[in-house]
Amino acid sequence: MLLSPLPTSSSSARTTTPSGGPKSNRRGLVHASSSSSSSSSSSSSSSSPNAQKLLVKPQKALELIQSQKYAYVDVRTKREFETVGHHKNSTCIPYFVSMGPPPEVNPDFIKEVEMKFPRKDCPLLIGCAAGGRSAKASATLCEAGYTNIADLEGGFKAWATEFGDMIETGCGC
Repeated sequence: MLLSPLPTSSSSARTTTPSGGPKSNRRGLVHASSSSSSSSSSSSSSSSPNAQKLLVKPQKALELIQSQKYAYVDVRTKREFETVGHHKNSTCIPYFVSMGPPPEVNPDFIKEVEMKFPRKDCPLLIGCAAGGRSAKASATLCEAGYTNIADLEGGFKAWATEFGDMIETGCGC
């Protein structure tokens, strides 16, 4: 059974904290909008009307991987992936080719994801170091028509804190 995120167009679909930010529910899910940063020059008309993403805590991410067969896509740089460590079954597809300043978005990001995960309904868990890049990558994937995206809240740091025994170093080949 795949996760069915609530529509982000309805104001009742989101739960917010007093500060206006998203708040997780008891299952560790946070419904987040799929809008991208204002630096994107692509038209939103090309995005799927069903494209949404979920913001998930590490425990829920593990459940998605184990029970719903989500693939963990690590969007950190190859160097971070190899030296800092990574989830043992993750795929590294960097969102940035250079961390800058300013950071330079990988121009082949979508093409690389499509090569590895050609089905737009493929369940993908997106993670980075702390959550910033994965949020941008998740929004980009939603704009490209991917409809089953989960964004790892807190990134690999949160994952490693929670599941340190489930990581590896090296290229993962």
